[in-house]
Amino acid sequence: MGYFNKISALVKAAAGLLIPTLCLAQVQNIVVTSAASFEVGLPAPGSIGTIFCTGLNISGLVVATSTPLPYTLAGIAVTIGGAPAPLFAVAELAGYQQINLQVPSGAQPIAGMGGSYQVLIQQNLTQGTATATGAVPVTPGDFFRLPGAQYGIFQHSADYSLVTTDSPAAPGEILVTYLTGVGSPLAFSIPPGQPAPLSPVDTVAQLNTGTVIDTYNVVVNGTPIGSVGDPNAILFLGLAPGFVGVFQINFALPLGLSPGDVQITLRQTTYDAMFGTVNTYNSSPVLLPVQ
Repeated sequence: MGYFNKISALVKAAAGLLIPTLCLAQVQNIVVTSAASFEVGLPAPGSIGTIFCTGLNISGLVVATSTPLPYTLAGIAVTIGGAPAPLFAVAELAGYQQINLQVPSGAQPIAGMGGSYQVLIQQNLTQGTATATGAVPVTPGDFFRLPGAQYGIFQHSADYSLVTTDSPAAPGEILVTYLTGVGSPLAFSIPPGQPAPLSPVDTVAQLNTGTVIDTYNVVVNGTPIGSVGDPNAILFLGLAPGFVGVFQINFALPLGLSPGDVQITLRQTTYDAMFGTVNTYNSSPVLLPVQ
């Protein structure tokens, strides 16, 4: 379990990028995305989202300096589905603003709109609203990526160094990776804006009601390598200790892979015995260099 103390500085820096940048003036041009890939859509409650907009009055970058995360930065506050959102940071960019936030667990969808949420941004007397479409269950999660690349953030579990083309993963090796937007229930509840504890670790609780069963698989080049609890596949899936809204997967890379870039996807499969249906949801893929 020592690896829970060794989350890399690079991943911490990546999480820092999630820190918001806001928008106002009549706040307009509001776009809600995942903070990991910037794909449009509101990630699952408890995960990290990014808002891009115009109209906010921000000087440079304003970052939350402690946890629990604040609900106001630079006079800016965000409400999603009627619930206040903890803020990582807000910033002024080249002609627009960005806000990085944790999607509140109490967010309620708009009645009759199939998973859409009202987003309200306020700064003093200025405000703007938008409707954001939830990404779940369209995707089971969203991998963090290296800046400007399709490579995911993966670490060698032996020393927590970054997997790169110069330091590729080896077939059979145990790797660590990070994502946000996982929507399945957790083992216990963490208050909004609070980092996940080191002990006990907060794991994704695999749903099994007897009639509905949810499973997660890491998929390598289109082939699932096993589900949570399989000692030859996913060793851990849950919140990354010390982080707010960041999920961690520890998994064993299969043997027999050819050298080069492989495609990694997270897959969620839901089986409903009552109706005899199986639904499969895949994350957007990321690349992993293998030796």
